[in-house]
Order: sequence, then structure tokens, then C-alpha cells
Amino acid sequence: MSKPVGTLKILDTNLVLLDQHGTRVWWTNRTSTNLMKSLVTGELLDSGNFVLRYFNNDSSTGCLWQSFDFPTDALVSNMKLGFDAKSNINRVLESWRSSDDPSSGEFTYGVERHELVQSVTRKKGLPTFRSEPWKIKNESGNFTYVTYNITVTREEATYFFTVTNKTFFSILRLSYNGVLKRSTWVPKPQQLWKRVDRILPHDACGLYNKCGPNGICDTSRSRICGCIHGFKPRDQEAWGFQDWTGGCMRKTKLNCSGDGFEKLRKMKLPDITKSIVDMTIGLKECKEKCNRNCNCTAFANPDMQNSCVIWVGEILDLRKSMIAGQDLFVRLAATDIWNLQCVPMELVKVVKATENFSDCNKIGKGGYGIVYKGILPDGQAIAAKRLLVRSAHGIEGFTNEVNLIASVQHVNLVQLLGYCFEGEEMILLFELMENSSLDTYIFDKTKSYKIDWEKRWDITNGIARGLLYLHQDSRYRILHRDLKPSNILLDKDMVPKISDFGMAKLFARDETEATSTTNMVGTFGYMPPEYAIDRICSVKSDVFSFGVLLLEIIAGKRNNEFLYYNEESLLFYIWKLWLEGKGLDIVDPVIVDSSSTFRPSEVLRCIHIGLLCVQESKDNRPLMSSVMLMLTSDKTEMNQPERPGSFVIRNRFVIGSSSSNLPNKETCTPFDIADWTPVSAG
Repeated sequence: MSKPVGTLKILDTNLVLLDQHGTRVWWTNRTSTNLMKSLVTGELLDSGNFVLRYFNNDSSTGCLWQSFDFPTDALVSNMKLGFDAKSNINRVLESWRSSDDPSSGEFTYGVERHELVQSVTRKKGLPTFRSEPWKIKNESGNFTYVTYNITVTREEATYFFTVTNKTFFSILRLSYNGVLKRSTWVPKPQQLWKRVDRILPHDACGLYNKCGPNGICDTSRSRICGCIHGFKPRDQEAWGFQDWTGGCMRKTKLNCSGDGFEKLRKMKLPDITKSIVDMTIGLKECKEKCNRNCNCTAFANPDMQNSCVIWVGEILDLRKSMIAGQDLFVRLAATDIWNLQCVPMELVKVVKATENFSDCNKIGKGGYGIVYKGILPDGQAIAAKRLLVRSAHGIEGFTNEVNLIASVQHVNLVQLLGYCFEGEEMILLFELMENSSLDTYIFDKTKSYKIDWEKRWDITNGIARGLLYLHQDSRYRILHRDLKPSNILLDKDMVPKISDFGMAKLFARDETEATSTTNMVGTFGYMPPEYAIDRICSVKSDVFSFGVLLLEIIAGKRNNEFLYYNEESLLFYIWKLWLEGKGLDIVDPVIVDSSSTFRPSEVLRCIHIGLLCVQESKDNRPLMSSVMLMLTSDKTEMNQPERPGSFVIRNRFVIGSSSSNLPNKETCTPFDIADWTPVSAG
């Protein structure tokens, strides 16, 4: 209507709106069935429902048309939302175009039925908010002033509420900007009214698919978006800028036959648009059914009823539930399944074991957190590595470490006993290493005497065996990517254990190298030049780190600190001494003084091996299998080592070790990696 002037009439069995010229602008569009020519009347009821019916017939069957079937932007008491197959009516809320324009806007809110039922707000057809999937069975309940009723049958899926106190008034409205708001007016003394509002979505995670496909939204996190375990950000750079729309992708492709499931607790179940429902089976049969369907990506047993919901395709609009939530079982490749021997542990038990993370139990600290010693109820001594920064990068490193360590078993690899992943807490539980880490001995002159050459020789061989296992003998080829003295832990018998797999990379058996597209990880001074410059990582990267580690064990000096004070790397300095036939000049005096165990020929052989491992060209470096052969057999012939690869970072440029400028000391410290440093020498 162009002007606010018009006429509302009843013509036959239809309600008709005419403009000022008598032209029809709207009508109820009912086919006439008034054969008896009964009188038809229109009436506005106390409920707010405007009904068209036969005179003297106030029954529901006598209603020809009612405004409650066409709710526009608001739902009031006893007004249904949803569809009814019998009457072929689908009641949907439609927003205004703007705050002062009641014509149809961009948003709708309605009940959608697929295999299950859910209510959805859409903007121009695209979802912006989605409710939890509705209960399988009919449901009713009570709030303070309101009762509600949900009906789900073959013919009907509807919702309505009833205000129980007639002095109250409540309305559910879809605003012009797509927000659902329930407003309730409560009478107060002196005839004043108190308005109570409840808004949906009520937080950032309420926005539809906030974290993208295969992402999880959790408002308890400082960064609300994360990936499902076994997934990684599809666009790491965008993820870093909190643009989560791209979501997550699988780390490992599913192969159907050998996959497993990760249980996610207290979840709002994903969008059920692409789901399959079986109302005849329970949890066990549901898992089997999902296993048989190679397109199945997740399953659930809603409310522990005899029902099964299976999702196919990507998992959309997943969030941690604020109230109760459901268990969701997400399908993962076997390599991404957390080994069941590595048990999840409740936070309360970790707190008790560490005496509430007491400072007295603190045994190490680093950039990402603190390590505490503790005792479990069964008497098991543990080291609890508590990560203090919960970020997408930190969560990925935590998950990576659990996945990898739990899947390998070797005497020279640290054993993961369990993990805790609750709220903001990410904690890894390891066997306690009574003698801390290797760096506390070789770089501390007050303790270096405790490890003579024989012990250093045994430690070197143990590290080599552990690294060989990762590269060659485990089920998957694993690159550690951060091998250094602080990541070598020593047990009560000084047996070395490689630790900290947060930056490790998994390779297929036939893979030998890859180019990394993510941020640089690792520690300067232990990185090979091809990784620092071209981001190429391979088994030869770990070989380089092993070589640096071996030469530091012999010299008792840090590669980076040596560079800072001497304007050339420790590697380059040892190589020059080697060429001059003065290799023993670099040996830690503590080793030489331990005359009963000092074997010069063995030390020189280890220097030779170390120099071969740190050669600038990765193609010239030996594999760990060759390193083990050279360590265990003095009859193995070895090539002469060529120039070592070494670099520092200054002003964001990579500079070769021959540079005559003294680097800033800070630029030689670990970059983007948890570097665990003992709290005290004792």
C-alpha cells in the first residue's frame, strides 16, 4: 500500500485488504467451500490470534484461517513455529527489512527437518545460527514463567510456549539484523514493568560454523577456534589472523579399513543436514555401521537412547556445549588416533599428584610452560609438562606430541604415561627422569665432571639408537626437528631419552624429504642451512642436529655461545682444528682429566663422525644407519668431512658462518619452540 489508508473485508471465505482505490493488495487466498452460505466472521482473540471462521463455531475445526499460521517476525504465547504436514503449513519467522520498515527482510527463522529436526536462522538462504538437533521424542518443560512444548512426529515438527502467569507477557522476535530475542515483561509494584531479554546467538560460538569445516568453537579458550584432533588449519596464515572461515583439513587421509574414532565430550552436535539416522540401533551398532560406510566421518548416540546418527562429509558448526552436550565420535586415520596406552587423566588427579603445581615440585621451565614432578596414587613418579599458552599453535604441538610419542616405544625415547586436556589446561605426563637433561651436565662446569668420557660415549650411542628408530625402525618415519641437549633426558642410570616431540613431523615410509610451508620451527644453532633458507626438512636435518649435539658433548660448549664470543661457530672452529690435525684441542678438559676412561682414538672418531653429520650439503651427510655403523665399528672407513653448514639469524636475514659481524646474542636463542631449561643445578 502506498498510503496508510485501506479497508479490511470478508469476501465469501476470504479476508481481503483493499487500498484507498479499492484495489486488492492482499488476501488469504482460500478456495471457497462455503456451500451452505454460512456467515463468516473475523475476530481478534485475547491471545492476539486473528481468526476467520464460521459464525457460532469457535472450535479449531471451524477455523478457516488464522494469523498464528503466518507469524511474520514474532512468536507469542501458544503460537506454533514449524511445519504441519496435515495442514501443509510451515510457520516461519521473517525479519523486518529495517527497524522501521516492516516489509520482508533478509532473515528467516524456521524449523528444518532432514533425518533429524533443527531450527535455523538464515540470511538470504545461508545459515547464520542453528539450534541443537531436537530431541528424538516429544518433549515439554517448565521455566519460571513459561512452559514449552516440542512435538516431533512423522506429520509434525513444531515448537510453542505458553505463559503460565497471565500477568506476564513474553514474545520471541527475529530482529531485522538476524538476532533472536525473547523479551518477557514482568509486572512490578506501582504498575511498572521489568523487561528481561534473552538473545540468540548469545556468544561468538553461536554464529553458524564460526570455526569453519572440521573446526571446534570453545568460548572457554582464549582463542575460541581450534581444530578437531587429527586435523590442521586449512590456511595457517589466515588462522593466525583469527580468520577461521577456511576451517580445518585432515592431517592424514582416511583409508576406510584401518580407521579409528576420537571421542569428543560435551559437544553441540554438528549440522545434521548431511546425516543418516537409524532409530533401531545403539552405540555399539552405530560405530559398526559407521565403520562399514567409508563416507562416514562421525557418529553419535544422542542422549544415550536407542538411536544412531551418522554424519557424512565435512563436520559443520561444531562447538563445545555450554550446558550438557553430547558425545561425538570423529573418524580419524590410524596414525592420528591417540594410543590407548596413553591414558587421559582428570585434571583433579594431576593437581593432587603435583600438590597443586607447587613451586617446590617445579623441576623445569620453558617458553611454553613449566615442568613439575609428582606422584600418582599408584606410586608412579611423573613429570607433568604444563603448557601455559593455549593457542592454535600450542594445541597442534600438544596433539602432535601425544600422537607421536604414544605411537612409538623405544628405550631411548621418553615414555608418555598420559595427558590432560581440560578447559585451558594442556598437560603431558611423562616418566620422571631423575637426572634432568643432558645440557645440565655438559654445559655446567660444576656438574660436568659427573659424566666422564665413558658415560658420554654411552649417551651418544643411546641418542643415535633412538634417532635411528625414529627414522628407520618405527612403523612411520618420524623427524624430530628439534634435537638438542635440553631435549635429551637422563634417567637414574644416565640412559638418554629423546623428548619433546611437539615439532616432530611424520613421513610415509617412502618419503625422505619435504618442503615446509609453515613457520620455521626448531632451534638456531641446530638447524641445517637447507631448512633455515629453503624450508627443506628431511632425515638429514636430524642428522645435522645430531652432529651438533655430538660435537657439543665432546667440547662441553654451546654452538651458539661459542659463535657469540668467538665470531665463528663451534662447528667451523672444530673443522679447522681437524684440518690442522689438532682435533683433540677442542675436547672438554673434564674428559681428558678422566684418564681411566679417556680414549683419544675414540674421541677423535666421534669428532670425525660429528663433522660428517654437520656438512653443509645434506647429500654428503650420512644416514643414521651409517652413523650407528661408524660408532660401533672402528673398521668402517669414513670420508674426510667437508665444510660444515652453520648460520645465525640477524635482522631477519640468514647469514653464513663466515660473516665477520658479531651477531646479537638474542638472535641465537630458540625460535618458536619450547626450550626446557632446568630451574637449578641441584
